[in-house]
Amino acid sequence: MELTSLGRAYLAGIAETERERLLRLFKRRSTAATKALLADVRTSIRSVERDGYCAVSWQPGVLAVATPIVLDGLPVYALNMSLQNVDRSDALASEIGSYLNAFAAKCKEVLAGR
Repeated sequence: MELTSLGRAYLAGIAETERERLLRLFKRRSTAATKALLADVRTSIRSVERDGYCAVSWQPGVLAVATPIVLDGLPVYALNMSLQNVDRSDALASEIGSYLNAFAAKCKEVLAGR
C-alpha cells in the first residue's frame, strides 16, 4: 500500500487516526518502510490534499496516478491509472490527474444519488 499511488490515494482519503495507525504498521513490518519512504507517502498525501491526486514512479518506466473517492457512509475507494514505458513528468501526471479527478467527481455524483 505504501509503495503504490492507489495505496497512497487510499491513505489520503481515510481518517487521520487510521492513517497514522497504518503508517506505524508499515514502519514496524518492513525494513523497506524507511524514513524516506514514509516521507514520500506523506508527500503523496499532501499532493492529494492540494491537487486531488498523487503520482508515483516506484518502478522504472512506470507512472501511476491515483485519486481517492470519499463519501460519507461508504468505504474509501481509489481510482488509478498507470502507464508503462514512460518517463515521469509533472505535466503528464497533471494531465492524468485531471482526467482522474473528473472521473472521480462523476463517480461521487452517481454514488451520492444511490
